[in-house]
Amino acid sequence: MGGGRRGMGRGMHRRVTVAKRSENGTAGTSQKMRGQVSAEEEIATLRGQARAMEDQLLAIKTRITELDRGRGISPVVAVVDRDKCIACGACQEICPTGAISIDEIAQIDPMKCMGCGQCVAQCAQEAIYLQKA
Repeated sequence: MGGGRRGMGRGMHRRVTVAKRSENGTAGTSQKMRGQVSAEEEIATLRGQARAMEDQLLAIKTRITELDRGRGISPVVAVVDRDKCIACGACQEICPTGAISIDEIAQIDPMKCMGCGQCVAQCAQEAIYLQKA
């Protein structure tokens, strides 16, 4: 389903320690590496990822329902928030139908978009969302 090992760990942090050598050359007390994410930032990131996964699950369930009914059109499509998109290309790389191209921002071809939500889950800027077609 898209998240896999690549997208699921984003936002998570691990404590990384570095052994500090004492004056006699032996390993001493460990210290945290600089640049760790605060707990509040990690929570916000995880909440964003959970929202994206919920959106993706809703899109998948809706698509299954539509296909079961014999309709071949997607009930939802991905839409780009022009103010948030930084044209990084992560969505383009993950799109299974090639519906996304990058210009100054991501452009989504609604005729190719199947509403799977993988781009939504992949976007670190939260610049893509699903909308009813």
